[in-house]
Formats: sequence, structure tokens, C-alpha cells
Amino acid sequence: MAKKKSKKQAPPKISPKNYIRTRARALPLAECLVNKDWKIIGLANIIVCRQHKSGNYTVGIYLVDMFCLGVKDTTYRFNASLDEYEKIKEGLPLKAISYNEAHNMIYGAVAYAEDLGIDPHPDFELTQYIIEEDTEDIPLIKYEFGKNGKPFLVVSSRKEESKYVSILNKNLGEGNFDFLLQLHDGADVMDYGEEEDGYYFDGEDE
Repeated sequence: MAKKKSKKQAPPKISPKNYIRTRARALPLAECLVNKDWKIIGLANIIVCRQHKSGNYTVGIYLVDMFCLGVKDTTYRFNASLDEYEKIKEGLPLKAISYNEAHNMIYGAVAYAEDLGIDPHPDFELTQYIIEEDTEDIPLIKYEFGKNGKPFLVVSSRKEESKYVSILNKNLGEGNFDFLLQLHDGADVMDYGEEEDGYYFDGEDE
């Protein structure tokens, strides 16, 4: 009697978030980008892009406040096509930087903000896995954080003002940081003193 051929089992499914936590760092780097004017405005829009065997991309996006708040916002795009990736970059005045530059800007800003008592955006708990672990294996590049030798807080709402001014007053003392409130009507006030997304990825890389 002929033996029945066993069916090849499909690889287990893995969610985007779990894939990023466990496998993203193994993907080769495609490019790293930052907005050209980050030194002037103190805000760095950093993109770290890794490429799958399929040609698709998993991308970490980090809004880094070099003056005070560290990683102010962050998100990711998982397994994005070339067209999707190009849309992410659309309209942004970006330039290429080395991975070491991107790494040191992100982690340096995180460390600076944490010294002030400010934690990175909660989603950094996930997107940190798109960049390498911060170890001595990564060559150190020193950046200047803060502005004119002290933290410079820039916020766009009274809610942010209340939150961060309180933290800075507590940890630094009044008058030891500069502060700018950018109101939605364009006026500036200067002072001194998730669930899974339902898309799953095959256990084997494409």
C-alpha cells in the first residue's frame, strides 16, 4: 500500500509587532534619512528603512526633539511596497545620513530627555527594535542637545505646557530652561524660566 504524502505545513503566522520585536534587526538596512533643516529647527524627522527579501520595506519613523523632549513621536510601516515607502517620504526635504548618525541622534536625544525626567514616546517601546540596540558596538557620535547650553522646550498646546513645564521645574528648577509655546493661531509666547492591526506576516521572510 502506497504511503500517503504528508502535506507541507504552512509556516506559522506572526503579527507585524512580533515580527519587529524579534526579526526586524536582522533585516539589512536600506537607507537612513533626516530632514535637511533639523539643526536649525531642533526637530529631526528620522527614517530608518530595512528591506525584506521580497524587496518590501519595514520602516521606523522617529520625530526627535533635539532641544528637549527626545523621541517626541514615533511610528512604523511594516512590509511596505516601494510605492508605499515613496509616499512616506513624499514632500519631506530629506537627505541621506549614515546609520551611525541616525542611531546616535535617536539614542542621544532619548538619554538627554531622560536626564530631564522625560520618557520617550510610548511607541518607542516597539520601534526601538527597528534600530540596533544601543551598545558599544555602535561608534559614538556626539551631538549637542538643548539650545544655548540648556533645555529649550517647544510645545503647541496648554496641555503640553502644563505637563512638561511641571516636570522641568521639578527636576531642573525654575529659570534653568527656556520655553516657547506655539499657539495654533500662529502666535508664539516665549517664556524663560495598541491593538494588532489585523495584518499578519508569514513566519518565513518573503
